[in-house]
Amino acid sequence: MFYALEDEVITEREQRDLEKVAYLLGIDHKTLATMISEIQSGNCPEELLTREMDFRGKSVCFSGELTCSIKGERLTRAMAQSIAESAGMVSAKRVTKALNYLVLADPNSMSSKAQKARKYEVPIFAENAFWLMLGVEVN
Repeated sequence: MFYALEDEVITEREQRDLEKVAYLLGIDHKTLATMISEIQSGNCPEELLTREMDFRGKSVCFSGELTCSIKGERLTRAMAQSIAESAGMVSAKRVTKALNYLVLADPNSMSSKAQKARKYEVPIFAENAFWLMLGVEVN
């Protein structure tokens, strides 16, 4: 979004990138179109740049070994679930069509959960990106 703000013009490539990111973040097409319209008009409200995602009620499933750590302590699955739950998320043990996010250390994984998530079009996040979205500082 920030590159598009530099010149107030969104190229086809930037448009495709924005659509991919919006999909991964759970931003619907109408909201994205509004954001793009504001950028192109040069009238981009500050809240579009600082708006935080609301994860309350969203479901997340962690798969595979986690690789991030907080203050030198490696995250366990239980810790990850607890952090997600403290952000208002619901922890899921398996991938279903209703799942909102699958989190993996390697988003290119071919694990059964990753394959099922791709089949169901569930957004898959790299562990680092997921924690960044939640505002959790990890190493």
